[in-house]
Amino acid sequence: MSVSREDVRRGFFEDPVRRLRAELYCLWLTFIVHEENNDARKAVTLVVVGVWGIMEVGSAFGVAELPNQFYLLRVVVGVLIGRMWGIEINNFAGVEFTHTDENRREGNGDE
Repeated sequence: MSVSREDVRRGFFEDPVRRLRAELYCLWLTFIVHEENNDARKAVTLVVVGVWGIMEVGSAFGVAELPNQFYLLRVVVGVLIGRMWGIEINNFAGVEFTHTDENRREGNGDE
């Protein structure tokens, strides 16, 4: 069973298995470099998550001691992964965002 754009667009309860496969595929895309993403953004994500992972594993095995503010890095990494995952889902689903406010101007008659 392959993953398609329609799997991401449909609701979770319509076909939970296909939607879960699509979500996991997009999560996988969050951590690999591919032709449809921004290489600089992906590199920064991988570096931050890599440093966080090394610190967590080091602390688990008693090799490293975490600073008191480490929970802030956990929050940042969680938000970063969530945001990157959302970007990959939107890219995979073919959702396009515009950065112009043409729709607002047309609706308000501000021309």
